Amino acid sequence: MLNISPIKNAFVGSSIWATMLLSGCATLHIDERNPYINVKAMSADVSVPRASYPSKLGCTSAVENDPCTHPMFVGVAISGGGSRAANFGLGVIAQLRNFGLFDEVTALSSVSGGSLTAAAISLKPLQNDADFDLLSTQLRRDYLTSWVYRSANPMNLVPTLTSGKNATRTLADVFDAGIYKGAVYGDLGEKKPGRPSLYINSSHAHRFVGADTLTTRGLNSSEASLQGFTFTDAAFKEMGSDLNQLRLADAVAASAAYPGIFVPLALKNFNADSDIYQPASPKFLHLYDAGSSDNLGVDALIRAYSEILVGTQDLSCLLILVDAHVSDRGDLSGSLADTRNSMIDYVISPSIYRAFDSLLEQRREGQLDVLGVSLASDQPYRFNPGVNIPLKNYAVSRAGYGLVRGQGVGGDEAGILTVGRSINSAHCAVWHIGLDRLLELTKKGSPRKRNAFLQQSSADEYRDETHRDNQLIKLDRFVNSIQTNYKLALNGPGRCEELPIQNSLFEAARVLMTGDTDSSTKLVSWLKDHHRERLSQNISHLLASKAVQDQGAVVQVPRYSVQEPNSSNPSASWINCSK
Repeated sequence: MLNISPIKNAFVGSSIWATMLLSGCATLHIDERNPYINVKAMSADVSVPRASYPSKLGCTSAVENDPCTHPMFVGVAISGGGSRAANFGLGVIAQLRNFGLFDEVTALSSVSGGSLTAAAISLKPLQNDADFDLLSTQLRRDYLTSWVYRSANPMNLVPTLTSGKNATRTLADVFDAGIYKGAVYGDLGEKKPGRPSLYINSSHAHRFVGADTLTTRGLNSSEASLQGFTFTDAAFKEMGSDLNQLRLADAVAASAAYPGIFVPLALKNFNADSDIYQPASPKFLHLYDAGSSDNLGVDALIRAYSEILVGTQDLSCLLILVDAHVSDRGDLSGSLADTRNSMIDYVISPSIYRAFDSLLEQRREGQLDVLGVSLASDQPYRFNPGVNIPLKNYAVSRAGYGLVRGQGVGGDEAGILTVGRSINSAHCAVWHIGLDRLLELTKKGSPRKRNAFLQQSSADEYRDETHRDNQLIKLDRFVNSIQTNYKLALNGPGRCEELPIQNSLFEAARVLMTGDTDSSTKLVSWLKDHHRERLSQNISHLLASKAVQDQGAVVQVPRYSVQEPNSSNPSASWINCSK
């Protein structure tokens, strides 16, 4: 759930200034100049290669076992979750680089908080420790407080009330100042190893009429209003807009615009009145937080993979899901008769945010189930080497391997389309790197036990005689107490600095990727089976050396104590960091 307590000051301050302004004006004239974030394209020839769905992979080689003659689609999806997701995503990408696997990544997809890291990594890859340290510093910053101050500033409030400027565009300015420094999509450069395609995702706020380039899943979904929007070259070409000139910060803010706090950002469809739409399309697309349509960021990857399947007979697929979802056991708000605990709660009910979070959770679990990660089972896969992901409305004819998409392909068409290869599923390996799955790595761990553990006051069910398991229990409790906000902070009134919180997320990424022997063994075996013998051996040797180094069973955890609920804070336990 989004923690809104630091935002309350902005609401109070803005309300005061709005009252003062409106009390002196009988009417408020809204200046509609530039209420949208994109610009019209002056030429149809300008493209952004790294924001395109690839049409093919592979190379020309006479060597039968050359890896490039056996193309592999590797997609990395970074979930939402504010700065927690951004830093956990950075930790996972750093480990993928250590594995040598990041150079194989075809596409990097993201939603909400994960988009901060995806855009930053795409703009400036991590080539050395200095690059990692710089981005780590940028992702430690308190962007929420910066946004609060900018929003409450009367110099910003007046334009917000009288022009196209709004709270989400202010958030984009904060991100731009802290990370992207004015960078636009045109700065991404060409696609090559270590510089994959970038898919930043958001959700459509309104039903629209458009071609399937303006949706994430295209005609692979039965309901356009439930779809996401991906910032791709094809989508902007359909709108007659130039993606090259769009700020990366604007796309990230559109992906992160949590409903109720931030308003949707608008894209203008410059081709709305053209003949390509029957009936006419709306002139604007309104975009907000991607979580409601795809809280994992995986839909764009499946769309990209399905595009390549058309002309490629031999194409393996690995989807890496970086999931920053948490299960905080400290929330005991059910002990209160009235959950409103501040002035703003009497104006905006906290149930709004809880309801939205519940929808995000349902969408997440549904997606994971389709991807072969059934959280309801006793032992769901963390690495599933063989998942058939359903694809609807795809068929391929033998002549030219032409792609056909459409609702309910059948009848006379079916006989023609099934002559060739019919594409009705994507066969992928799925690696779920979940922040709330650390306890599964203990000797006694399982998902069902973890759910029981959340209802208990101690972790005895997970304990054995090893120091490592005790440290995993402590690390799990800590990282699952990190707020969903654009600042690194823990839930509750406790105090903890940003650096130990960030380091705990990096450590969680390391443990989940190098300490999960079941998943790493399956990864090594899968890569070997798909013509990546050298990469498989390198990862195997790396993990073996790490296992020797980790024989001391060291898991780094910030020093902290757990404070139980008391009369001044009766609704939850919380964590205090120690020096």
